[in-house]
Amino acid sequence: MTYFSVFLLLAAQQESPVEQWIQQLVHDELGVRQEAVYRLVELGKPALPLLREAARKGEAELRERALDVLNTIDHRLLNGRELWSRREGQVWPLVHESGKIYFFVRKLERPKPEQKVVCLDAETGHEEWSTTLYEDLRDCDASFVRLSVQGGFVFFSDVDGTFCLDAKSGKTIYSVAVGRWRSHKTLFGANVALVARPDKENNREGLSAYDLGSGRPLWDRTTTRPEGSIHPLASFKKLFLIWDGNHVSALDQETGRPLWDHEATVDDLRFRSSFNKSGWETNLSKCLLADDSSLYLSSAQVVTQWDAQGRAAWTAKVPERLKLLGQDRKRLYGATHSGQMAALSKADGSQVWITAPPAPRKDGDVEEIVLSTALVDNRLLVLMRPRGRLRDEQTVVRGYDPETGKPLWTAPAGPYASQLPQGGFKGSIYIVGEPRILRHERLCKIDLATGNAVLLDRPAPPRTPLLVGDTLYCAYDQEVIAVRLLD
Repeated sequence: MTYFSVFLLLAAQQESPVEQWIQQLVHDELGVRQEAVYRLVELGKPALPLLREAARKGEAELRERALDVLNTIDHRLLNGRELWSRREGQVWPLVHESGKIYFFVRKLERPKPEQKVVCLDAETGHEEWSTTLYEDLRDCDASFVRLSVQGGFVFFSDVDGTFCLDAKSGKTIYSVAVGRWRSHKTLFGANVALVARPDKENNREGLSAYDLGSGRPLWDRTTTRPEGSIHPLASFKKLFLIWDGNHVSALDQETGRPLWDHEATVDDLRFRSSFNKSGWETNLSKCLLADDSSLYLSSAQVVTQWDAQGRAAWTAKVPERLKLLGQDRKRLYGATHSGQMAALSKADGSQVWITAPPAPRKDGDVEEIVLSTALVDNRLLVLMRPRGRLRDEQTVVRGYDPETGKPLWTAPAGPYASQLPQGGFKGSIYIVGEPRILRHERLCKIDLATGNAVLLDRPAPPRTPLLVGDTLYCAYDQEVIAVRLLD
């Protein structure tokens, strides 16, 4: 008998429960050993220090069994504990507000296909209400579906229109039909909803504003520019910012009256519009950012800061057009077409840092394109995909120091990862990981300090998981799962 075992035996009367359970791992009776394992695993993280001590200093049998318990606890801490799950149809997206989870469900089973919005209690998974929007089979592209909760209302929009539901009861307050228009988009102001729509009579695109709570029509506007293409961009103070034929215009939210207008040349985006309407709008949104006091527009090779009156505070020249991808209190972050990341000072537009250009491919095109960025736990994260996404190339997450632009680490991501989580994560993020067997992607945990990536024993959801506190919500094609993270 070793000194460590003797120590445990002599100190049994003064031991903590954890020390007693560790001692019972080598008990003669199987039932006692199993109960000790159960108690230690249930306790979890607080038991780790003494278990590690036993795994280092105990007898061979104790070391082996303590190590087995350590591995079980580590596995459970990593993968979390499932709180609840619900079988649904195709689910997207997940939105959390005031202790509730909201999402859109598309069920195609005949004879009663349906598409509805569902509200669940975030802690228990109990259904609070569900509201059917359509009772027929409709083409519903996930890239055009939007769901948000504002001021006690749930707003849903897709290619057919916008619905406003009461957040407590799910009752439909009003709906706006736009006639299966794929450029449809909705912005929300303080008390106004701005809906993009087709103007079929004049073969143009238009905007309609509605009272946020009642759905009462407030005003309409169509583009007046030749070959104009009108799109909502952002809500800022009491303004709506719209794109109208190579111009960014500010409209009063209550009246729709134009207040100011600036030309904005974004030629590469207009070129893309003839091929991919959705892709064009996605890129168009990356030309404008707003914070509490200012607007920032990237146009051609210039970035400009404006105030609410449309007055320019500063103008900064950049080597090539910068897609504005994120911001913090001091800096704007963006990516160039050639794949460089850059940071500009909000104070005067000066360049804080820029990364080295990636090596060009043999065909002369850039090596990687930026899919998504996020500022999480004092890390600037960039999801990058090889252009063309060949079989032998990999989508990766790169971590940068936001102060200096210094590359910190590179972690692998799954080939179908397209979006980084935004905020709420501390110490690590969860994304779609590399496939482990065949093409079944796994949920991947990336440590933000080191970039160490670990594949979890959970299938990856097809869309970015939602983290609220210490609970991770994942939407799969037929299921919604809530997982309590234990680490």
